Amino acid sequence: ESCAVKRADVEQRHRQTWQVLRGVASKFANVRLIDPVEALCDRDICRPFGPGGLYYVDKDHLSVLGTELLYRRFESDFRWGYGDGPAK
Repeated sequence: ESCAVKRADVEQRHRQTWQVLRGVASKFANVRLIDPVEALCDRDICRPFGPGGLYYVDKDHLSVLGTELLYRRFESDFRWGYGDGPAK
């Protein structure tokens, strides 16, 4: 639990990055953005682990478990990117 971070702190830290990404994405019709926070955090806390193990191999890189979690949460978006799913 000592590695947990408040979700609000994570969102604040990434706020400027998301502003830039949204601005760039808005110029292109065929772009989707996914926010990993939605998969890796609950309403209040972001933890680097879950019931199945660790989500990260280091400070910034996802483990196999973290990658699977992200994929499951955004599967339709990934399938769309692969050309294997319907457009939203």
